[in-house]
Amino acid sequence: MASAHRRLEPLFRPAVRGRLFPDESLRAHTSFRAGGPADLLFFPADPADLRSGLRLARAHGVPVFVMGRGTNLLVRDGGIRGLVVNLGDLNRIEGGEIPHHAPLGTPVSLSALGGTPLSRVINFAVRPGLSGLEWASGIPGSVGGAIAMNAGAHGHSMGELVRWADLVDAEGNEERVPSDRIRFSYRSTRFEHPGFVVAAGLELRVRSEQEVLEETKRCLEEHKRRLPFGWANAGSVFKNPPGDSAGRLIEAAGLKGVRVGGAEVSVKHANVIVNIGQATAADIQGLMDTIIARVQQDFGVRLESEIQIVGEDR
Repeated sequence: MASAHRRLEPLFRPAVRGRLFPDESLRAHTSFRAGGPADLLFFPADPADLRSGLRLARAHGVPVFVMGRGTNLLVRDGGIRGLVVNLGDLNRIEGGEIPHHAPLGTPVSLSALGGTPLSRVINFAVRPGLSGLEWASGIPGSVGGAIAMNAGAHGHSMGELVRWADLVDAEGNEERVPSDRIRFSYRSTRFEHPGFVVAAGLELRVRSEQEVLEETKRCLEEHKRRLPFGWANAGSVFKNPPGDSAGRLIEAAGLKGVRVGGAEVSVKHANVIVNIGQATAADIQGLMDTIIARVQQDFGVRLESEIQIVGEDR
């Protein structure tokens, strides 16, 4: 592993402008606070810098993994070989100006880079009175990640708001894809061609600032009431099966509070696994396997993971 990062850093150091971290533990870059190192972690300074890094990696046969803010990700304890691209520095919002005397319900467009925290866009929208993202209050992660998994809550999802997405593929090519060419479904988004969301256009609507603020606060309080704040976690671990709730099935199987190593099924919400102290990725994945097996045994339902699991075993 050491030889890998020693070879990679000098290759990328003169060619990109963003931050580079050789042999970087990804524990600090994922909300689970678990997982092994990246040979080389790269924070591109902007989309052009991202394209440069991807093209260089392609030219030299370096494997690439692209991540957002690591809130829906489990990295195995052996880490990730090659170049890991973290989009966290692609953080900018533009637009969102409300036309003078615009009536309630008027559509207003804004754009955000893919690494922009979803919470920042929500806060940006409150003061002028832009409605549409209130339901997402309390959901962690980035704009790009939320679009890639079609994040949702309270009966709403990102697909309702997206008007276009800028994708960059593994070769560094960029394409703007309009919403009518994006297939949104439950916790899933499909593009015609594979790529990473580096920017997106969202359409919100004019509403009174007070109403937007109150609804945002209500959704945040509901999120806090239901989920275990204060413990490292990745939110909901499993997708809800049709007509049922993953949390209900896990709780009915008697799994609340069950532990594997430092990983525990939250006693507050059964569809959340929390790191109660130095959990390894193997602990978390082992607990996921236990949950899947028990729910399958008790109810004949096979739960499907909502989080992405990547990297090598130790």
